[in-house]
Amino acid sequence: RAIWQEAADQYQKAHPGVRVQFDYLENEAFKAKLPTLLQSKDRPSVFHSWGGGVMVEQVNSGVCQDITKAVESGGFKDTFYPAGIQNFTVDGKIYGLPNDIGPIVFWYNKDLCQKAGVDPTQIHYWDDFLAAVKKLQAAGITPIAAGGKDKWPLHFYPAMLMMRVLGKDAFNAICAGKNGGMANPDVVKAFQLYKELAALQPFQKGFLAATYPDAAGTFHDGKTAFHLMGTWDVTEGRTDATDGKGLPDEKLGWFNFPEVKGGKGKADDIFASVNGWLVVSDAPKETVDFLKIMLGKDTQTKLAAAGLSIPMVKGTAEAIQSPFFKAIAQEVSSSNWIGIAMDQLLGPDTGRV
Repeated sequence: RAIWQEAADQYQKAHPGVRVQFDYLENEAFKAKLPTLLQSKDRPSVFHSWGGGVMVEQVNSGVCQDITKAVESGGFKDTFYPAGIQNFTVDGKIYGLPNDIGPIVFWYNKDLCQKAGVDPTQIHYWDDFLAAVKKLQAAGITPIAAGGKDKWPLHFYPAMLMMRVLGKDAFNAICAGKNGGMANPDVVKAFQLYKELAALQPFQKGFLAATYPDAAGTFHDGKTAFHLMGTWDVTEGRTDATDGKGLPDEKLGWFNFPEVKGGKGKADDIFASVNGWLVVSDAPKETVDFLKIMLGKDTQTKLAAAGLSIPMVKGTAEAIQSPFFKAIAQEVSSSNWIGIAMDQLLGPDTGRV
C-alpha cells in the first residue's frame, strides 16, 4: 500500500487537480461486490482483474475501455512480458495491464517433513506425493492445509491434475468444449486422482468451513506439512499466523506440483494467477497515465525488492531479494505454458461453481 501510495503522490504532484484514491477489499468481498459496483455510478476508473472468461464477459457487456493505442504509444506495452499483456487482451484489443504473477506451488514445512522422514525434493510424481501424505499421517502429522469454504483453494488440485494429465493443447481444447469437454476420459482421470487424495482425508480438521486466510494461518502456525498456494502465501500466510510472523525462510520450502506418470503435462507447466488492472469504459485519460507510473519499472522494482510480488515488468526480476520468489520467477521466465485459475478462465457462471 505504501509503495502504491508513493506512486499516487508522485502522479498527483505532477498533475495538480487529479486525485488518486485506492479502495481496498478482501478477496471474497471484492468478487461479491464488483458486479454491482461496475453497474453503478460509483464505479472505479480501474479495477483488479485476473483476466480469463470473467474479463471477456466484462468486455462484452461494455464495462471496459480499449486502451490499445494508449499503451502502444511510447512503447509502454513492450515493457511487460508478452504473456502478461496477452492475459488482458480480447479479440486483439488490450483492455488492461498486468501487475504481477502468482504461480501456485506446494509450500512445505521443513521441520514437519523431516520429523516424518519425508524429503519433498524427491516428490516428482503424484504417487510420490500420495506416499508422502501417508508417511506424514503415520507420524501423526496433518499433511495439508486447505481453505475449503472459499472453494478456489481446493480447485487448484483437480485443475493442476488436469494440466498434468492432458498437457497444454488437450487442456485448452477441453476448456473450449471440444473432445467431449469435461466428460473427456482424461478429465475424469484427473478427478479420480484428486479423489484418491481426498479419500486419505489429508486436510486439517474443519477444512470445509475454513477460509483461505484460516488455512494460510494454519500452515504458518506449523500445524500442517503442506499448503498448495500462490506465491502471495509467503506474505499473506505470515500475516494470518497467530504470532503475525509465521514460518521463517529457513523453515520453509517449495516444489512444483508433481507430474502424473504417463501424462502429457510437465512439472514446469505453471498454473498461476496473473493479476492486473482493467480500465473502465468512461475512465478519464489520466487513468492510463497513472498506470504508467504504478506499473512502471521504478514502482514495480520497489515491489519486487520488498518481496511483495513477482512483477510482469521486464527487468525487475534482478531486484527480487526473496530466494523463493527469485527461483519461482526463474521458472516463470523459462516456462512454455502459464495456465490461469479456472474459476476465472471459464467465466463467471462456471467459475462460480
